[in-house]
Formats: sequence, C-alpha cells, structure tokens
Amino acid sequence: GISAGVGQWCGSFFELHQSCRGSLQALEQQFLFGSNQVFFESDLPANAALRWGVLAQYEETLLKALSVGDCARVAQTVLTMRNELLTDRFDKESLRFFGLSVLTKACLNGEETVERPDLSALDEMETIDEFFEVFTRLCQGICERVGSRYRSHHGEVVHALRMYFEEN
Repeated sequence: GISAGVGQWCGSFFELHQSCRGSLQALEQQFLFGSNQVFFESDLPANAALRWGVLAQYEETLLKALSVGDCARVAQTVLTMRNELLTDRFDKESLRFFGLSVLTKACLNGEETVERPDLSALDEMETIDEFFEVFTRLCQGICERVGSRYRSHHGEVVHALRMYFEEN
C-alpha cells in the first residue's frame, strides 16, 4: 500500500530539510499502524525531535545486530542506551513508540520475516526500568530466533563450500 508522511510547514527554502526529516519520521509510524494512511509529524510524541536525535543512533545499531542475531551486541547496546537515557527525561509514549518501531522492523528482517512477539507488555510499563526490562527480553527473543536461523544458513553455506572444494 501507499502511505505518506507530512512534516511541519516551513517558511523558507532553508527550513525544507527539517520538514522532510519530520515527514520521514512521521512515515515510520506505518510500521506500527499499517500502510495506506497519511501520517503527520505533529502526531508524534511530544519529545519526538529529542527522541529521534538520541534514539535514532541506537535504533540503527540494534537493527543491524538483530538482523544477524548478535545477541551480545544487542545486550550491550541496550545497556549503553539505558545508562544514557537515565540522565535524560523521556516520556513513556516516546519509549513505547521507539520499542514498537525497533521490534516491528526487526521482525521484517530482509525477505524473511520473524514471528512478531506480543508487544502488549510495552503498553503496561510504568518506569524506564520496566521499559528496558521488557524491551531487552523482547529483543533477546527476536535475536535468538534470527540468530539460530542465521547460524543455520551460515552452516549450510559452509557445508556447500566444503563439498564444492572437496569435489574440485
């Protein structure tokens, strides 16, 4: 389906990049709410600009680690993220949105999808500690499923290469 992201109004050409960035951030909501919709930057959580500035770096690292089943890197990234965020103020909705976004994207790993876990626990968290406890558990579950699949495929490739070189 087709979706659209709408950024903030800009008064000059020099503000256009901010509006484009906002429209892309709004468009990411389709991972949570489905496609065939129009998403507005103004509907993002209150501290979305801060969230996207600080959390975007973690999202990229987590998605790369989750895509290959690198559970140790996932755990280290979440711990680093938690330690940094304890000094900042993040509202519950921003953390929930971030968690849903990362976990949903992680389940759409390339052409193969991973069964999406029950993410309702993110709705029930009350503190930043609860968020990281639930988020870590959900990430580890995805990581283990992807990792076993990744290692299985890797093993098949290694076996095929050995067979090829033994024949030649």
